[in-house]
Amino acid sequence: MATKNVDDLYDRKNYHASSMVVFTILNKVIDLGTEILTSEELGAPNTYKDIMPTLAKAGVINKEQADSLNRLIKKRNVLSHFYEDMDENELYSTIKELHIIMDFVNLVKKRVSKGLSD
Repeated sequence: MATKNVDDLYDRKNYHASSMVVFTILNKVIDLGTEILTSEELGAPNTYKDIMPTLAKAGVINKEQADSLNRLIKKRNVLSHFYEDMDENELYSTIKELHIIMDFVNLVKKRVSKGLSD
């Protein structure tokens, strides 16, 4: 079932499934950012919150994108450590922000494609 509105998340099964999908997506964003830093030798972040600013500093993404992605990564930490602290409204808001990740993924795809053709 797709989450079409916040009311869908009041069903506990939908809430838990959606939160785990969001958690997994955010973990993959962290992995992708780390992979770029490693493969392009752009630095080694000390924490998750350092990944996106390091990418911005290297010119891979801009500061606004780094800030937006970090805001989502912080929500990943809430899901990881304080699972029940994220209510249905906040989870739904997070789901609606996932388009930020698609922008990041598309940027990375272009970067990788360009690198492969060089």
